[in-house]
Amino acid sequence: MLLKKTKGKVKIKTLILVLCLNFIIVQNLFPQEIFLVDTSKVNIQFNTKQSNLFNSIKKRASSDRVTLIKSEEINKIKSLNEIGVEIFDKGVIKFKSKNIEKANENTTIWTGENNGNHIILVFTGVDIIGSITIQNEKFKIEPLGGGIHVLIKFDETKLPPEHPKNFENEFSDTLDSNGENKLELDSNINKLYKVNTTTTITMLVAYTQSAANASGNISGLIQLAVAESNQSYSNSDVSINLNLVHTVLVDYIESGDFYTDRDRFMNPSDGYMDNIHSLRNQYSADVCVLIINNDDYCGLAAAIKAVETTAFCVVHYDCATGYYSFAHEIGHLQGARHDRGVDPNETPFRYGHGFIYPSGYWRTIMAYATYCSGCTRIQYWSNPDKTYNNVAMGTEQYEDNARVLDETANDVANFRVPATSSGTLSGNETWYYNSLTGNIYVPAGITLTIKNGATINLNGHYIVSTGGTITIEPGVNIIGHRAIVSTPSSVMGVYPLSYTIQQLINLSSSGWSINLVPGTYIESLNMKSGVTVNGSGPGTTTINGTVTFDNDSYASLTNCTVNNKITILSNSSGVTLSDITAGSSSCYLDVTGPSAYVNNFNSDYSQSYSIWVNNASLFTMGLGSLTNKYNALIVDYSTSGYTNSVNFCENTRDILAGFESGSVSATECSFSSSTEGASVQGNVTWDYWNYCGGSFSMILGKLSGTLNTSPDYEKELKKYAILMEEIRKRRKTEIDLDLKNYKEAFTKVIEGFRSIIRNKPVSNEAKSSIGHIASIYRMLDEYEMLENFANEIINDSQKESLRYYVLRALVLSYINQKKFTHAIELTDQIISKYPNDASVIEMIYYKGLVYKYYLKDEEKAKEMFEKVIRMDSEHVAAVFSRAELEAFGEEFRSNKLLSSEISKEIEIRNYPNPFNPETKIKYSIPETGLVTIKVYDMLGKEITTLVNERKSVGTHEVKFNGSELPSGIYFYSINHGKQRLTGKMMLLK
Repeated sequence: MLLKKTKGKVKIKTLILVLCLNFIIVQNLFPQEIFLVDTSKVNIQFNTKQSNLFNSIKKRASSDRVTLIKSEEINKIKSLNEIGVEIFDKGVIKFKSKNIEKANENTTIWTGENNGNHIILVFTGVDIIGSITIQNEKFKIEPLGGGIHVLIKFDETKLPPEHPKNFENEFSDTLDSNGENKLELDSNINKLYKVNTTTTITMLVAYTQSAANASGNISGLIQLAVAESNQSYSNSDVSINLNLVHTVLVDYIESGDFYTDRDRFMNPSDGYMDNIHSLRNQYSADVCVLIINNDDYCGLAAAIKAVETTAFCVVHYDCATGYYSFAHEIGHLQGARHDRGVDPNETPFRYGHGFIYPSGYWRTIMAYATYCSGCTRIQYWSNPDKTYNNVAMGTEQYEDNARVLDETANDVANFRVPATSSGTLSGNETWYYNSLTGNIYVPAGITLTIKNGATINLNGHYIVSTGGTITIEPGVNIIGHRAIVSTPSSVMGVYPLSYTIQQLINLSSSGWSINLVPGTYIESLNMKSGVTVNGSGPGTTTINGTVTFDNDSYASLTNCTVNNKITILSNSSGVTLSDITAGSSSCYLDVTGPSAYVNNFNSDYSQSYSIWVNNASLFTMGLGSLTNKYNALIVDYSTSGYTNSVNFCENTRDILAGFESGSVSATECSFSSSTEGASVQGNVTWDYWNYCGGSFSMILGKLSGTLNTSPDYEKELKKYAILMEEIRKRRKTEIDLDLKNYKEAFTKVIEGFRSIIRNKPVSNEAKSSIGHIASIYRMLDEYEMLENFANEIINDSQKESLRYYVLRALVLSYINQKKFTHAIELTDQIISKYPNDASVIEMIYYKGLVYKYYLKDEEKAKEMFEKVIRMDSEHVAAVFSRAELEAFGEEFRSNKLLSSEISKEIEIRNYPNPFNPETKIKYSIPETGLVTIKVYDMLGKEITTLVNERKSVGTHEVKFNGSELPSGIYFYSINHGKQRLTGKMMLLK
């Protein structure tokens, strides 16, 4: 550097900073010395980009005067203790540094003052961007690039309006119809507290390409906006520090409308700027700001006192600094309002308004100029404890933005809290993003909430509860996890890919569920009592090994494909398999356990058999498809089986039952043969016969013995069967088939069944049609339509005989919807209205299931199951009830109860059972009196009266001959005095 002494001073020959017209000058390496230079020979050459930006700046409405600056050696300038600036005709103003902060590796923020005048400079690379306030006049320094800058005299009166018209009333709820405030004023308002520690609010600032093009250096502008905001807090004794954690250019073209851009910025899933929300989570940003280039307004916040989902605002780039709109919009998000002249609303804080001082021509950051003409916005928040030119900047009652900011800072600062990445949590945490560096433990009394949209990277570590609560909301992305282990009320742990399913089973306790991610698991599973292994769905989760239930009562396997054998051993009761698909011909089910429940089991591979159940007191199968088997289902050795809505198709034999008194009752099933009974063998009964093949017939002989179905009814049934067969075939290739895609086809089927009900309301065909309609609505989850249909039947006097059947359908609907109280109430109404109907037994059994499994009322459940057995010990529901009682450890108690109670009252039984064609019904009565014994079919239609006369106390016998009746289940009932008892018998021909 060449130096020349002039009158005791050193004149710089090599310039640090050179102005073309006016200039900025800085202290050289000798402290406290300022030197001016002759700039008459300075020549600045523009490139096209610089020229365009310079012309754009000059055309801004807010640019009152503009001059050029060329700077050199910025790295030396930014560390000086004093910087001088020649401000147009004001001469050189010297600013002494108050603070020099390194914001990041490339950015330094220099803050200075001079007798009430203020400057903030942001040095980033070779660029300087800054704001200067001198005696309420404002100036900006902006870069053109290449070390060339402009000094701008900034006229805030030429800026756009702060907000859209009536913005304040969007967040108003305290004005009455006359516009007057409804709150009664309180003259004794005390401050809640004065914050002694600084609260950090983290910021994510996004910007559009248009804003970046207009600003010269958008990163520097954002840093300046944050620095100005922090300076305003310091000026006003507000204990807040804004921390800029991330800036990002959004891939978005501005719409030209503030509301549209704000809402798109805030919406996490509308397809516009959606990545902002994952970035917000990743960087734990409490507040998000979007800088745009739209001069309709200066800014727009999403709320006055935001919650975490509304902590968003947009700001016009030219208003962001110097006019403090950046801080202004954040003030709204914290609950601050405008001055009372333009905004008399008093929520959320009566004292939350900006302050105007017209006679002094100044206003605070939240105040408008509407009632303060010519007033400059100063870098202060309303605060009655602070003065400006010896005037208090607010009142305790109405204008104390500083108090609002302090009181809401902690809430806002907790919108996103940096997550603990390793170790034991010491307090409640809410996670939106985390990348673990070690295992996480949630101890007793602590709650960890992982929010919707969060991204959590386990990095091989786990998250476990050691007594605390873990809540994972829907929509969380967990990277690198094998399973979430949970109870019905809480998550117990999240485990990484290094864990096997068997390890997870071993560490789980009864009542826990292991919820697997999609994948193929090459391991065999030994289940555990009370533990559920739940896949993500057949076809997406595959178990390529055997599954064994050995002494594992009430264990479950659900929602997966299994490629090998599933075994339920005799020491495992209450086992559940749900939504299981066989993945190969090696997958078949062997059951010897006391009870097993299979729901939606599907197997299409050629096999000698698919399910073999023996020596089990209870086996139930609902839904599903068994196809291409020699024997689809084998039930023997004292097993009572029940199948409902199962498709038996293309099998040599659908059901084989009867070895050593095995039996199966099939309801609403489809069968492989078009000839009734041809594809089943042994002790099998059914309510009606659906043929699953190309042609379809419906035979109700098992129900009434004399019913001849009409062509119209058979036509509707055929349409239904063809539709279901199409769905069955498509499910082979489309795992996630959405039945709602068939809504139009189902609607046509429903209308066909409705026509049967309209034309033949007093018929078994109508009753069956109700069942079909209800099943379709349940499949489609159209529960409201089902209720409307039921009410239509109930309110039609011509369909009184059908009311029971729609009420029964509603009970099942309520259970499916988990409206258990509704289900209980409705079953009580049915039982009260139809006390003599044999199907009431089923209603009581349903009540027992609801009490046991959903309402957790053990005593009520036992009462219902015991009542079922007393009413008809041979009914299939009684068999199920015994199994449920055994699960309570009540086997002997229930048997003893039955024998003692019945022996003191009436008894009735038949032998042989099953019979062909004749059976003897033996009954005992405790006292002489009138006895009536009648026989009914499964629909409750009376077949005959066997006894209707006075009998003496003791045991009697009557014969029943069914030679003229078809095979099926029949009921007999005895009435004696006020007592009634029902039994079930099976006619096999």
